[in-house]
Formats: sequence, structure tokens, C-alpha cells
Amino acid sequence: PISSRLVLKIKYKADGELDKYKGRLVARGFEARPGVDFFGTFAPMANMTSVRTLFALGVHHHLPIIHADVPQAFLQSEIDVPQYLRLPRGVTIQPKNLDSYINTGDWSNDVVKVLRSIYGLKSAPQLWNKMLNRSLTEDLHLSRGATDSCLYHFHDDDGWMLLATEVDD
Repeated sequence: PISSRLVLKIKYKADGELDKYKGRLVARGFEARPGVDFFGTFAPMANMTSVRTLFALGVHHHLPIIHADVPQAFLQSEIDVPQYLRLPRGVTIQPKNLDSYINTGDWSNDVVKVLRSIYGLKSAPQLWNKMLNRSLTEDLHLSRGATDSCLYHFHDDDGWMLLATEVDD
């Protein structure tokens, strides 16, 4: 299993006022073995020329330019190979029926199987990009650009749309 740790942060608003306390369980991905725990790490970024062109088109045609962020994006994608995570010291999980595990001696609460991607995994950006591409092309019927894999477009009788994506984590 890959070890993990808790990352705790205090977030502040722009004026310096306390906003929220934030905690995140992250994998220590540097322990992952290539070809066993992951097979790829590449996640494309939009070409700056494409981004500038999108802004220029938006300004020229007086179109709205919208920026969106997907909160906790990496946690949305499913794992493509079985991965196990060792929980940090002090973190335990108890099953619903603890007595049956105690009697058999089969219960260990320090290692869990990861079902979805988690921050810190080497493959997390690539898994997110694969899921995003599948959603945009199959569900929303956007076409992926031939020269820039982060540029998507859609056109019908009602209008057109251009979309650039990036992974910023």
C-alpha cells in the first residue's frame, strides 16, 4: 500500500478574515511503482496560443467568457488499477459489524482500497482528464481539437461554443 498523510490548512478571505478550516487526505504518490500502481501521469494543458485565440474571439464577437472550476476534481474520477492506501497514524475506520471481524481476526483498519482517485496519486491528473474528455465528447457531443487536445468545440444551428481545459492541481 501507498502511505498517506493529512494536510490541514486554514483558509482566509481576501480581507484577512478567517474563511474555513480545510483538511485533505493525500497519497504519498512518490512511493507508487510505475507499471504496478500507475501506467501514465500525463495530463494535457491548453496551449497558450489557443487560450489567447479564445480570448481574442470572445472580445471580437462580444461574447461572454466564462471561467469554471470543478471543486475536488481529482476525487471525481475512478481508479483504473487496484490501489491500496495506508491510512495515517491515528486514523481508523470501523466496519458496520465490528464483532464479526474481531471474532475472525481478519480485520485490519490501517489499509483501504482506493475506489476513486485521490490527491497525490501519480495517475490522478490523467484519470481526471480521461473522465473529463469522455464526458465532454460522449455526453455533451463536443469535438476535441486535432492540434490542441485541450480545445473542444461545438457548432449547430443555434450557435457555437469553444472550450479550453486545464488541470491546475
